[in-house]
Amino acid sequence: MVGTFQVTKIVPGLRQCCILTSHAGNCTTYFNATQFMDRLSTVLPRVLGRRGFAVQAQAALVTFKARTWLQEYCPHLTAMVEVRMLKEGELVISCAHSIALQEVQSVSEDVLQFVRRECPLVPIAGLRVIRS
Repeated sequence: MVGTFQVTKIVPGLRQCCILTSHAGNCTTYFNATQFMDRLSTVLPRVLGRRGFAVQAQAALVTFKARTWLQEYCPHLTAMVEVRMLKEGELVISCAHSIALQEVQSVSEDVLQFVRRECPLVPIAGLRVIRS
């Protein structure tokens, strides 16, 4: 039977199961949505790896997570601190002033622990704080 279907409701007791009905309303089908769909967390690394962007995407994720942590726990430093890059396993953070550099160095272990926990598949050897 060929036709168009729409999702009428999601069954709460069944994991990822949808009820589909045709536009005519005469056919009800139970459809397991997970057997045809992959998670984005598995598809994205595969696609980026094929295109040669996997390393850049991992570096962007690590810098984003470090920037998020610094904005949340050190909001007074956001104007003076910039998370630059992940290069050869080392996260580079640039500071405008020596005072900001000292404060970032004092929380560097916390930043590293957070980033390693959030991005377990990315090898991060250390953190380097530089003055710009």
